[in-house]
Amino acid sequence: MLEIAPVATSKLPEKLAPSRQDIYQEQLAAIPEFQGLGPLFKSSEPVQLTEAETEYVVRCIKHTFANHMIFQFDCTNTLNDQLLQRVLVQMEPSEAYEVLHYVPAPSLPYSQPGSCYSLVRLPEDDPTAVSCTFSCTMKYLVRDCDPNTGEPDDDGYDDEYVLEDLEVTVADHIQKVLKPNFGAAWEEIGDEFEKEETFA
Repeated sequence: MLEIAPVATSKLPEKLAPSRQDIYQEQLAAIPEFQGLGPLFKSSEPVQLTEAETEYVVRCIKHTFANHMIFQFDCTNTLNDQLLQRVLVQMEPSEAYEVLHYVPAPSLPYSQPGSCYSLVRLPEDDPTAVSCTFSCTMKYLVRDCDPNTGEPDDDGYDDEYVLEDLEVTVADHIQKVLKPNFGAAWEEIGDEFEKEETFA
């Protein structure tokens, strides 16, 4: 009689799709000015800095590192008779934040999104000063162009566009911790960290 032994099937570990955070980490690491900032701690959801029906659409993603923040401005030019070049968003902080470097978007043709970046150092003297308001102005060189061909003029002129203020809050420095069983995690901490008070 012939016995048939079951074939052991080994499951290969499933390859996880890269997270949004992983993608941002890779994109930012490719920019020479952002080398040496350490691991990316958190990236925010996009914040709109323009109204929906304006000539330029700008949204910002805030990337938080240990001692720095990178502000990624995703910009779209909605005017078919203009080519924007050397696009950057100048930021003026209300607190002790320091803008270190701007990385402009080289060119923004009609309806083709592009990104520019601002590198900001967090306050060193007061690590608790995490909230800040930035006034933001998009600055660029405008070259008028033929709306049918997209062919730009030889000459251009500098222009700017005032954006909505951008807020940095405590939430930009806090990361959600996933604890599937909160009760077990709570018990793990132990009594030495327990504090009980009564408020009247």
